[in-house]
Amino acid sequence: MTATTRWSTPGGPWIVTPATAPARFAAARASGATVTVVDLEDSVAPGGKDAARERAADFFATADPAGPVPGIRINALTNREGLRDLTTLADYPHRPQIVVLPMVESARDIELAAAALDTDSYAPQLWALVETPRAVEKAAEICAAPRLAGLAFGAADYAAATGAARTWEALLHPRAQLANSAAAAGIAALDFPWFDLKHEQGLRREALRARDLGLPARSPSTPARSWPSLRRSAPPRNNLFTLAPSSPPGSGPTVRSPASTAA
Repeated sequence: MTATTRWSTPGGPWIVTPATAPARFAAARASGATVTVVDLEDSVAPGGKDAARERAADFFATADPAGPVPGIRINALTNREGLRDLTTLADYPHRPQIVVLPMVESARDIELAAAALDTDSYAPQLWALVETPRAVEKAAEICAAPRLAGLAFGAADYAAATGAARTWEALLHPRAQLANSAAAAGIAALDFPWFDLKHEQGLRREALRARDLGLPARSPSTPARSWPSLRRSAPPRNNLFTLAPSSPPGSGPTVRSPASTAA
C-alpha cells in the first residue's frame, strides 16, 4: 500500500531563479520545468532584499497558464525580511501558487504564512524547508499543519548546525525522519541539493537512495552545464534533477531532468 498525499503536488523538475536576475525569467518559463521558483532568500544579498521584492513583482506581473507553476521562496518568518516578503507578495498582480518557507521550526510558521496570505479566492501551496535540528525533532508536528503541502530537507544548514558531514550515512537519520513524518501526514517530501559539482554518478546514486527512502528529488547546486546528461536550455544556476517516486517493476528508475544552463 502506498502513501497518498492530501495535496495535488506538481511532479517533475523545479527550477529556482534569483529574483535579482530578471534577465533569466523568460528562460526559466521556457525551460520545460514544472515549477519555477523565484528566490528572495539565499541567492539575494542582505542589502538587496528590497530590490529583489521589486524584481519579483515583474515575474508575477502576468500569468502564463501554459507555463510552469509559479512559486516563490521568501525569507524566514523569524526576521523582518520574511514578514516584508509576505506583505509584499500579497499585493502582486498574479500571486505565486507555491510559497516556500525557509528555516521552519514549528507548525506556527505555516499558520502565520497562511493567515497572511489566504483569502476567499487565494490559498497557495505552502512548502517548508527543514534545515535545523529543532525542525527535524519537530518534523511530525510541522507536517501535521493543515495548510502544509510539502517539505524539503536543507542539508547544508542542518550539517552546519550539527557538525555533521554532508554524506549519505551522516544524514540518513534526518532524511528518514522527514520521509516518515511526511508520509504519515500525507504530504510530499524532497531531498536536498547535491553539492559535488564533478560527480554526476554520485548524484544519480544518492538520488536513487533518496527515492527508495521516500524522498524523490535531488538538485545540483550549480549551473547544470556541470551535468552533461541534462538537457541544455535553462537559465544559469536554475536546475533540478528529479527521480520519479516509483517505477514499474523491472523497469529501473525513471529520470526526469530539467534543461541545464544556457550560456
